[in-house]
Amino acid sequence: ASGGMEVPFSGSYGTLSRGWTIVEGTTPAKYQVEINNDHAQPDNVTADMQKQAEDNTTLTVQIVSEGKIKQEQSTKEPFGLVSVNYNPSEG
Repeated sequence: ASGGMEVPFSGSYGTLSRGWTIVEGTTPAKYQVEINNDHAQPDNVTADMQKQAEDNTTLTVQIVSEGKIKQEQSTKEPFGLVSVNYNPSEG
């Protein structure tokens, strides 16, 4: 999660097989997710974050794998919600 300045946020991230982690903080923040590659259906990684500020600062949520941005969404809405989902089997 990142923004041009410190943007407060809260939300959750995780995978179906390992469950979700509830987080809150200010940007920039990074969280690591272990994904399950054992199955024919690898885990989807999901992150849902809500901006905890009543202004038009930008909250950006990215899913990064092996140094590459796989998914990215942003909001400028007051208390805006951002959801990103990444399926590792899609590359």
